[in-house]
Amino acid sequence: MPSRPDAGMTPDAQAPIADASTDARVGPVLRTFRSRFLYLVMPDRFVDGDPPNNEISEVDTAGCYDVNHPTSFHGGDMAGLAASTSYLEELGVGAVWMTPVARQVPGCGYHGYWQNPGEPNRAEVDSRFGTLSDLADLTSALHERDIHLVIDLVINHTGNGADLISEHPDWFHRASTCSSSGNSDWDCPLAGLPDFAQEKAAVSEYLIEGSLSWLARSGADGVRLDAAKHVPSYYLKDEWLPALKAEHPELYTIGEIFSNDPRTLEIYLNTGFTSIFNFPLQTAFVNTIAAGASVDQIAAVLEWQGTMFGVEKQLDLVNMLDNHDLDRFASHCLLGRSVPLAAQRYQLALAALFTLPGVPQLTWGGELGMLGGRDPDNRSDMPKWASSAAARSMVQSAEQFLGDPESHHAWVVQLAKLRNQHPALYDGTYTELRRQDSQANLLAFVRATQDEAILVLLNNGDSDLTDLSIDLTSKLSGAAKALIHEGGELVDLFERDAAAQVKVRSGHVSVSIPARGVAAYRIGSDSLGSVE
Repeated sequence: MPSRPDAGMTPDAQAPIADASTDARVGPVLRTFRSRFLYLVMPDRFVDGDPPNNEISEVDTAGCYDVNHPTSFHGGDMAGLAASTSYLEELGVGAVWMTPVARQVPGCGYHGYWQNPGEPNRAEVDSRFGTLSDLADLTSALHERDIHLVIDLVINHTGNGADLISEHPDWFHRASTCSSSGNSDWDCPLAGLPDFAQEKAAVSEYLIEGSLSWLARSGADGVRLDAAKHVPSYYLKDEWLPALKAEHPELYTIGEIFSNDPRTLEIYLNTGFTSIFNFPLQTAFVNTIAAGASVDQIAAVLEWQGTMFGVEKQLDLVNMLDNHDLDRFASHCLLGRSVPLAAQRYQLALAALFTLPGVPQLTWGGELGMLGGRDPDNRSDMPKWASSAAARSMVQSAEQFLGDPESHHAWVVQLAKLRNQHPALYDGTYTELRRQDSQANLLAFVRATQDEAILVLLNNGDSDLTDLSIDLTSKLSGAAKALIHEGGELVDLFERDAAAQVKVRSGHVSVSIPARGVAAYRIGSDSLGSVE
């Protein structure tokens, strides 16, 4: 949604924790989301596929179409997104998360979060984004390329001036009294937007009706719930999520819990969401990889999440470097650095994003190294040349992109392909082997299934590492440990920074990896060797 501060990280002690029996993540669709990577698109900032709709609106929005104004409509629409599916397929995108395309209140709601839902609550597309037919066509175009669609739903608020406010003033919490309710996160307006009172039966039914209408008319595979932390967890657990899953048992659901507080995250994950966004890990990426600091913070976040959530839920968390509410990660990398060094740090972060447990999410333009600070600077238009490898190779500017866009694009393609080809990287256990010590600022870990294991090395330091010994056996167990064979040769899947092969000796491998370098050595049943 539009930029806003996080409304605090106070643990939500009012909602019960669901037991494992309420955790529905079985079936083919939900399972396949793990192997995919999620690509965030704000349609207005992507591709203009239907220029005649740029200034068509049901409401008075004079002056709201201006490609040179950072908070006006720029013309992108669903037709443009549908026309870009070949680019998305080439990139390796497995699912598109599209920000809302619902009818907006008067004003320049190019982002889609200032909604003006009607009564009864039926899916209504803002004509500047296209039509319901365009939405169905988009879903079909994505599905033809085996790309899922995740639509963005808003049940926390409407836009200011929405018709419902005058029609049903009792459906909204009063700003003057909300702070005395006992939970300001749930009952107070977020960024000044009218706050729905979900505890009222009429409001609950209205919101569920609208959500089901969007699913029926879009044919979407999943839902991202905006501002989920500001919706009562009991309402999501007992009413909204069960209603959606009753009609769509395989629906993939992601909650936006804009918080780093472990207790709050646990509560909302246990309402029944398939996944939530991993803001603690994103914070760690910024503080660690972008800043060139100790990898301990990343390791610590992964450790407590594995313990608190368990292996299965950790694999479903959505990890990101940035999104439409955060500064672009490439800009964090550039602070105080030359472009070449910043670009290395950016690609190191991409490697971490695609190899650590969880579903990777990339923001449009992230595959090009797009720069951007605070909203709206982080919401720049997708360049018209993005789909051309030749054009990507010609861009050498730090004004909007971090160095060479083609280099970043090719790296994302490689990472997505490798992750999709190796189940250990999306469905495997996570075992940390090494974090920062006196020798190295290195995160070494193994992702493993029954059939293969992959040793990932992320050198977050600014010094080359030479002949560093990694113990493969002391922390591994079960199938992963059984794959380790004396004299076995492990092959680097990345083929870019480290030796192409390393050999197991006495349960260890000796690795050399440059500053800000990465390696991913495959350990499989075919990695057998003879003892010399």
